[in-house]
Amino acid sequence: MNKQYINRMTGMGAWFVAFLFLCLQTAWGQATESGLKVTGGTLGTDYVYEENVYTVKSDKALTFSGTTTTDHITVDEGITANISLNTVSVDVSSKIEAAAILLKKNAKLTLTLVGTNTLKSGNNVAGIQLMEDSYLVITAENATDHSLESTGGDYRNGINYYSGAGIGGKRSDSY
Repeated sequence: MNKQYINRMTGMGAWFVAFLFLCLQTAWGQATESGLKVTGGTLGTDYVYEENVYTVKSDKALTFSGTTTTDHITVDEGITANISLNTVSVDVSSKIEAAAILLKKNAKLTLTLVGTNTLKSGNNVAGIQLMEDSYLVITAENATDHSLESTGGDYRNGINYYSGAGIGGKRSDSY
């Protein structure tokens, strides 16, 4: 083999390795977003993660951090949960009726804010959606260093326009 051919092969190999590295990051979801991270509790016991939903199953203190356009949080029916949001951004506004945080029937949540937090829900639901007989308490060490912006999703079909509350229910809730 001549030297020019070997140099060309070496250069192509470097491009291939770079391409493969970028493809693997995208396949593993690392290139586009970091997703939510959970500290505290035990996966499978205190919370589960299925189909982009973190479902809280116990009163064990959990802290969520990170940015996502796919993951959201649910407090299971009848559970009393303690969740801290530590500089979280959840934007599931492109999903149909997906609440950034959902409290199922009879769920109770103490939500502690750390840093700046943003929640945006899918169409026709609240940013923090409370179902029948659920209960929410929001706390922070002080109001100047910690914040929450919670936005409900819009629904427009050309005739009607519905929007979810920042915190609360949706238009069709009867409780």
